[in-house]
Amino acid sequence: MKRQRGLAFAFAAVACASACADELPPEGHVVLYIDTDAPLPSAPGVVRDPSAPPPLFDRVRVDIIRAGERGPCEGCSRDLDLDEETVRRGASMTIVPGDVGSTPPTVRLRMYRSQGVIGEPDPAVELYVSLPAFPSEGAAEVTAFLPTDALGVPIGSLDAPEAPTLGFSGEGHAGTWPGATRVPCSGAPHAGEVCVPGGAFWMGDRLAIGADFDVSRRGERLVVVAPFWLDSEEVTVEEYRDGKGVGALEWSGDYDGPFASNLQDYCTFTKQVDDAHDPLPVNCVPPGGAEAYCRRKGATLPTEAQHEYARGSLRSAPFPWGYDEPSCEDTVFGKLPSVPEDPEVAGDCHQEGAPPLPEALVLDDGGFRPGRDALVLSEGTVWDLAGNLSEWAADMFQEVSEPCWPVSGSRLAVDPVCREASAASPYHAIRGGNFLMSAHWTRAASRWSGFSSPLIGFRCARPDAGAPPEPGCAGFLEGGLDACDRCAEQRCCGAILEDGGLFGVAASRCAFDACSRACGAVLFAPDCRAGAALPAEGPCVAIEGTVQCNPVTNEGCPDPSFACDADEDGFSCFPPPNEAALCAACDPSAGPFCAPGSTCMFGPDAGCVKYCCSDDDCAGGRCWKGGDAPYFPEAPSLGLCAAL
Repeated sequence: MKRQRGLAFAFAAVACASACADELPPEGHVVLYIDTDAPLPSAPGVVRDPSAPPPLFDRVRVDIIRAGERGPCEGCSRDLDLDEETVRRGASMTIVPGDVGSTPPTVRLRMYRSQGVIGEPDPAVELYVSLPAFPSEGAAEVTAFLPTDALGVPIGSLDAPEAPTLGFSGEGHAGTWPGATRVPCSGAPHAGEVCVPGGAFWMGDRLAIGADFDVSRRGERLVVVAPFWLDSEEVTVEEYRDGKGVGALEWSGDYDGPFASNLQDYCTFTKQVDDAHDPLPVNCVPPGGAEAYCRRKGATLPTEAQHEYARGSLRSAPFPWGYDEPSCEDTVFGKLPSVPEDPEVAGDCHQEGAPPLPEALVLDDGGFRPGRDALVLSEGTVWDLAGNLSEWAADMFQEVSEPCWPVSGSRLAVDPVCREASAASPYHAIRGGNFLMSAHWTRAASRWSGFSSPLIGFRCARPDAGAPPEPGCAGFLEGGLDACDRCAEQRCCGAILEDGGLFGVAASRCAFDACSRACGAVLFAPDCRAGAALPAEGPCVAIEGTVQCNPVTNEGCPDPSFACDADEDGFSCFPPPNEAALCAACDPSAGPFCAPGSTCMFGPDAGCVKYCCSDDDCAGGRCWKGGDAPYFPEAPSLGLCAAL
């Protein structure tokens, strides 16, 4: 009988103790061909086409499970290496009755990437197939196909296995999965951009050691990325200033303070031209300011997936240059200065006497800073992906296992981006290492979250086709107002972008109305020019029920010394003294009490504020009535004169 090709005899010894690798299979057996569309490694000695996508899987675990049992029989599991040439020719294994019994067993196949796997393969393309009955003589040939798209979602089960395809087509499909195809950009670059071709990669890092990356290892997933344009370098101080970027903390003017307590000493931005600072990458920029700058260029911040794809050299490597750990000559990291009380804390690359700062890419002579921190592509080079500055991502940060990055179900994603904040960290994701932190953080999969700081800069990305996706404004605001910030990000995103990604005038006006319950007390500024004279009419208030008087005109009170003001149920007249002027200090409990026509708003710091029915009752300000909900439910059209 003709020998089976590929894996036939590698598995025969496992499936049947009586068979050995040098013998032809006995009569009456099943030949199971393994096929897949996934990109696999080239066979030993075969030179891989440099334009071919990198391999995504390299091994399959085969379990033979006898009828009536829940797991593989002893010695009935084997991990087998896969390569494209063998699978295309017809990778197969022979299964004979032997130890598996005369009743056809179920075969579980799990195709996976072996790098860093300890124990059970996860994630994997998993398939349960039921074998046909063993023939009395000769071979029954069947094919089991492992589709890449099924990653993380088992096909069949032990109780309901799939039926394999009868026979073998004569040629396997390895390397035909369309998601892995390298797709070039079809458009034209803008100034300073490089095309990053589309393709697929493993997002996550099984090789990272240490608690910092436990989450990354558990959450490995296969990601397909469309082609996009990426800034070749981090945005510089000069570019941010010329691009009308706002919100960056300005350099304090010296480097004297300890890094931990004088962060502004290590911010690079200057409002005026500065030959020393202009070529440095800009830092201390909030995510909203960074996103607004990119939007003005027709771009956006890169997603976490785009970051990691580029940082891993488009092939799931831990560094842009490959797999070996960085040295101080490769990239900018580890410049943490020593301190007198503990000189041992200094970073690996610290230079005594030199302030810890990011470094300019372009040198005074016009050349580039030496090192290996570069992704070299056919249309250009992308620099400083591993170190120099960590960079903002478009995504909100979520831990792996939170909704954006599930660890169950499908582990295949197409251009993922996370717009919802983590329950534990309502901030944007940050990618890559920086000039201060250790080499550990220069790995492509490193990720964290936090406020803007001297450690964080950014670059912009632009899709090759179509307009940039609307990013929303989640995580843009760092004002510490929490509920007000979060509401404004949701309801006033256009105004925030108008303000350059910050909580400026337009955003404040919007939030004052759209988020009055969350922001009213925070943003309200009384109109001190409204004047003390009472309007002749107050048509927004009807005196009825718990509204016993009109707070705008003071109608319903015994005499002018009484003041119509809000009480627990509505409005009533309060006896004198009521003499505190507009914007003067007041205390609604113990006095001073506000003069008629006004109320003590938001405690003593805000002072007395004038009641109004319309903007005409206010002098240049506006009559604020609560925005998204009436501030005075008993008189919904009643407002207060605000300076906004």
